[in-house]
Amino acid sequence: MFIKLYKLVVPFLFPPGCAIVLGLALWLLIVRCCKKSRCKKLIIWLMLCQLVGLYFLSSEIGKNAICRPLEKRFAGLSPADLARVKAIVVLGGGIITHIPGNLAGPNSSMLTATAMCRVVEAARLFREQRKLMPTRPPLYIVLSSGRLRDTAPAEAEVARDLLLGLGIPDEYIITEANSRTTYENARYSIAICRERQLEPVILLTSALHLPRAAAVFNRLGLTVIPCASDYVAGGCGYRLQSFVPKASHLFHSSRGLWEYVGMAYYRLAANPSMEKLPVD
Repeated sequence: MFIKLYKLVVPFLFPPGCAIVLGLALWLLIVRCCKKSRCKKLIIWLMLCQLVGLYFLSSEIGKNAICRPLEKRFAGLSPADLARVKAIVVLGGGIITHIPGNLAGPNSSMLTATAMCRVVEAARLFREQRKLMPTRPPLYIVLSSGRLRDTAPAEAEVARDLLLGLGIPDEYIITEANSRTTYENARYSIAICRERQLEPVILLTSALHLPRAAAVFNRLGLTVIPCASDYVAGGCGYRLQSFVPKASHLFHSSRGLWEYVGMAYYRLAANPSMEKLPVD
């Protein structure tokens, strides 16, 4: 009982739970103390909408409502899909720089958890293809992601080091280290795949990012087989803790909303370019 109570109460001591509590207290104060004015009702309703919106986005209910439609757009890969392709295109998901890396010396770099999931899944698919189809040529892995800062290494090179550490032969790893956005990921990766005659391909990225990324690749003329590496929206039902606001839920809700905005941008833009938008 104590553990359940602990898990229900403690999240309200940290963001976003504490912000919701403070906002609710302020809203009640305005309702009780604010003098009558033309703006009073508007202020009260705006604050109420803000609180309800923040709570919804910070709950598991809200996160799943936003993210699940994106993550359920594509089915998982089948052995038949794996038999058709010649390469896996892995999109970048970010790196963390200037960290005290283990066995790597100071000022090292590592992939974010999202990016690491994508690379590890690519290595798993490479091995599965070798196990299921030993007579077919191995798949090439195209790592597409450059550097967002001049002082940082290209993410594709950091991902390449991880693949080598996972036992993937260097001759089957191709790095594309110039792209900074999803649009550039598609443009540069398509050029590499066509030059090396590596079609069709698996497009591997996070489940949230996959609908937008696949739409960009298709719009630029390359039909891909979508493959998701990590999911954030569960499907096992809800419990009492699902209604407790958490920063992680708010983060994923924001990512999901960003993907909807990105897809709308592509539909409206005559010549889509993501130069001013972040990679993920």
